[in-house]
Amino acid sequence: APPSAAPPLPPAPPPVTLAPSVDSPSPQADSAASSQAGGASPGKSDSSLALLSPPPPPESSTPPVGAAPPGSGLAEEVDSARLREYFNRIDRNKNGTVNKRELIKALASNPDVAKFLGLPTKIHQEDGTRTELERWFQETDKDNDREISFEEFENKYRSRAAEAAKSPPEEPRRYRVIA
Repeated sequence: APPSAAPPLPPAPPPVTLAPSVDSPSPQADSAASSQAGGASPGKSDSSLALLSPPPPPESSTPPVGAAPPGSGLAEEVDSARLREYFNRIDRNKNGTVNKRELIKALASNPDVAKFLGLPTKIHQEDGTRTELERWFQETDKDNDREISFEEFENKYRSRAAEAAKSPPEEPRRYRVIA
């Protein structure tokens, strides 16, 4: 008796990729567009067009420069005494101004200060954190004297709090599954 041949394997399904949904804000819009275009393709269900949301960022990430750090209370009225407390913790030589060296040392030794300022605790040239610090410093040092006075520090956080109170929360990104 001849050996029996194994049945052929079915073809592999096509890979599924995610693409940002530009023109379809909801699953209903996707199915409406699909039905207007003559229905779904044969063999494909409308569930292949379901919307997915991207994964949340890791909790340990530092907020970007310009964003109100979580738990900082910047969306509410900023308290001058609280700002003075943070400024004094950064101003190590107590001369009434903060330079970059003092700022870098304060970030490294006070994680709560780094969180309030929205800056990382460790600054390195090669990973982009130095650029982030430079940008923050230049945004804050309005008179370009390479030192931040309390008035400059306070103005930055008062204006940031006002912006945070005005701006609506960011819409989550939507993704469409393409099969």
